[in-house]
Amino acid sequence: FVDDGTPPPLRLEAHTATRSPDLTTSALTAEPLALVVGDTVTFTARVINSGSAPARVTLTGTLPAALDVITETLWAGSGGPLTYNLATRVLSWQGNVPPQAIAELRFAARARMWGEVTVAIVLEDGYAGLAPLRESASVQPRARLYFPAVMKD
Repeated sequence: FVDDGTPPPLRLEAHTATRSPDLTTSALTAEPLALVVGDTVTFTARVINSGSAPARVTLTGTLPAALDVITETLWAGSGGPLTYNLATRVLSWQGNVPPQAIAELRFAARARMWGEVTVAIVLEDGYAGLAPLRESASVQPRARLYFPAVMKD
């Protein structure tokens, strides 16, 4: 109250809570990180929705020619199936991930050639949010054994 006894002016405030998914804490891992040509590497994508709204997630990624996906290992813990198109080398999945939940996807691939192989995927949350993920593994050539030639008279 002011000194003259009149109440202070009424102050109104409004707050708007924005609900949205958040996939930025998602991760892609490879095991093992070092292998030789012909060995198998397993990639695991953990789609983590740390936001406050459900996400209708679409995962896409084109795999490098240095890897041959073992289609029998394509696995999705929820949502639709994890698929791989051999002709286009595209990996894809769709599924709903509730707020504060995790969807896990996994596949294995055989290393065809040596060098650094990088798998890159993109997660779309259904609200124009993108979360790019990358993981690399180092592939060494198979060791070759050479025996010394011994010349005798």
